[in-house]
Amino acid sequence: MTKINFLLTLRERLKGLPTEDIEKTVDYYNEMIDDAKEEGMTEEEAVASMGNIDEIVSQIVGDTSLTKIVKNKFKPKRKMKAWEIWLLVLGSPLWISLLIAVISIIFSSIAAIFSGVFSILASAIACGVSGIVTGIYEIIVLIVKGYTASRLAALGIALISLSLFFPLWALGIWVTKLLIKLCKTIVNSIKKHIMGKENQNEEI
Repeated sequence: MTKINFLLTLRERLKGLPTEDIEKTVDYYNEMIDDAKEEGMTEEEAVASMGNIDEIVSQIVGDTSLTKIVKNKFKPKRKMKAWEIWLLVLGSPLWISLLIAVISIIFSSIAAIFSGVFSILASAIACGVSGIVTGIYEIIVLIVKGYTASRLAALGIALISLSLFFPLWALGIWVTKLLIKLCKTIVNSIKKHIMGKENQNEEI
């Protein structure tokens, strides 16, 4: 691929981002390709060294905030007329209420999911701390007062409690990473839809 084709494709694939962001990105890769050519690469080699264009676009869109994309998408193309402003004001009780309801549902769902994760991590910590404290106490008592079946059983329970820390903690961390990845995927899918990238096969 030539430099011109690469930059034109990159510019096209970034449509939906603010113009200044697109220009900054195109200028950056233009300079990168020129620098690679000055180091002795051919134009095709220099372009290839930039990496896969799908991955480049995915990274740029992923690093761009959803707020910025939404603002750019719904930025007024012209000055609103007086009657349009009045319609927005008169309809505000309805659309603001709906917007608040949707946002509340989304945030309450996210909070409920993450509270479950936090409970797993809290349980892991509780098992670990109680296992260590109880285990140390029972060992000291066994040394000082001597062996009894009840003390030995209590020590065994403490060790079992301590052993539960590791799988519970690992489960909590795994679920947390999974949820974070899922949230990123959802947000990036929303970005992709807003930008009008339905023609892309690559999932950002």
